[in-house]
Amino acid sequence: METCGIDWMIGALAAAVLINGSAAAYKALNNLQMEIERGSSSWLSRCFVWVAGQPAAFPVFLRMGQVLSAAVYIGALMRVFPDVWYLLGGLAVFVAVAWGLAGVLFRLYPLPTLKVTVLIWLVPYTLLYPLTYGIGRLIRAERPAVASADDYADEVVEESLNDLRENYDASPEYSEEGRMVQNVMGLRKSKVRDCMVPAADIVRTSFDTPLDELVRLFTQTGFSKILIYKESPEKIAGYVHAYDLFRDPAPTSVAELIRPIHAVPETTAAGMLLKEMIEKHLSIAAVFDGNGAVSGMLTLEDLMEEIFGEIEDEFDVEETAVLPSGHRRG
Repeated sequence: METCGIDWMIGALAAAVLINGSAAAYKALNNLQMEIERGSSSWLSRCFVWVAGQPAAFPVFLRMGQVLSAAVYIGALMRVFPDVWYLLGGLAVFVAVAWGLAGVLFRLYPLPTLKVTVLIWLVPYTLLYPLTYGIGRLIRAERPAVASADDYADEVVEESLNDLRENYDASPEYSEEGRMVQNVMGLRKSKVRDCMVPAADIVRTSFDTPLDELVRLFTQTGFSKILIYKESPEKIAGYVHAYDLFRDPAPTSVAELIRPIHAVPETTAAGMLLKEMIEKHLSIAAVFDGNGAVSGMLTLEDLMEEIFGEIEDEFDVEETAVLPSGHRRG
């Protein structure tokens, strides 16, 4: 028995586990996860999109890795265990571990596992990219499930919507489901400026506003949050939540109540902002234009209403008087 051969077997088996696990995770990855990663600015997401976001090159790279790892393992196995029964046993171990176990484990958590293995494949993938991309283009090695949403995803959604329309007579619920699917896809394509409350309709008050006047403003508008500015209405300092007015001990100035507000450019993808607000437990964001001026504001409720439609609470009425500077409740 050769020690060197066993080392090659173990190395090839480990590589096969990673490459086949990556392939299984890649197949389990859905389009929404890929599109979210495309919109992220983190270095890990950028690396992930560069590797796994190439529907022509990455599948070819995975297939090449599968063939190479299997060939190395079988070659080392034949060198160490020439007996046919040992060969069959070694192949059974390879298939069970590299294809079966790795596929199951990696498929359970496709996004985190694939993001980790992508770092391992980053250098060899980059070096082989011209070759894998060329082969992929020739044989059209595209995996639709993670293709660009501008192509495959829209086609799939349209087919799903057609199916919902066909089943509408059998179940009216399909109509509502179809509308929400359309809204989700529309939100993915929308920018924050398409969903925000315009600056002209925002209720905001000065940093120096007396507390009793702030209370009257909350009472008059019925809003739960009001933006606070310093010096000029364009310089948003944060916001005040109506709940904070009831602190114990009682506040003595607006300065004690100001909470920081999340700021985003108006070109931010609405879907990405929704994901960020949910992950960071944010309820409101100020929107700024390219010159740094306030162009609007957006609440988590506003984004949710883009998907589910108008969300009413106990304070909403069918006929609402238009306030001088009003916006949807947040």
